[in-house]
Amino acid sequence: MKIIKSIDEKFTSNPNLNTHYAKHVIRKQEFANMSMDEYEQAAEQLAKTPVDHKNIFGYVSQTREGKYAYCKYNKQNGYFTVYTYKNGTPYTITFFTKTWRDFTGDKAIEYYDEIPVGM
Repeated sequence: MKIIKSIDEKFTSNPNLNTHYAKHVIRKQEFANMSMDEYEQAAEQLAKTPVDHKNIFGYVSQTREGKYAYCKYNKQNGYFTVYTYKNGTPYTITFFTKTWRDFTGDKAIEYYDEIPVGM
């Protein structure tokens, strides 16, 4: 797979950026006091950061339309971004926070924070 050293991430559209900013920053308050520019820059920075399997993890998925989507997760701050390419240009699809458990969770495994007596 080709390694991209310098990319200029942009959300797929301004309405998409506005929608995700309103949802994840304003309504859900996942990013404390983050401006829209800072939100977009944080998504861009995560997309630019190489996967190291220590703090930055990633995988390739597919969009509903069958296009590839690239997903990256920062274990230190819980930031998660999904981006794709259009005509060779990368575009952020979404950017939000999730827990490490949510990122690595396997639906077939039930997790317990505390093991109950008798298990």
